[in-house]
Amino acid sequence: MLVQDNIVFEELELRDDLVWSFLLFTGYLKYTKMVQNINGEFVFSLAIPNQEIRLMFIQLVKNWFSTRISESKVTSLLYALTNSNVSEFEKILKA
Repeated sequence: MLVQDNIVFEELELRDDLVWSFLLFTGYLKYTKMVQNINGEFVFSLAIPNQEIRLMFIQLVKNWFSTRISESKVTSLLYALTNSNVSEFEKILKA
């Protein structure tokens, strides 16, 4: 993902990659480390800046899952995640 500094709100619905730039520039994410990859591009590590925003993200994800995925699927998803079953986790998440 490239950080975009010229975000147009209408494009947020059309381009999923812009949401990360939006969250970065609005302070909901912060960069913690910057390195240059072998192609000469800068790569950033992002983090949640504080506990208040962390709790907001947790609630957002909980709400998203509760409206889009059944409780049994969430249980299966978490089971796959905690047992390092990446292929099963990916399969459930994609579904």
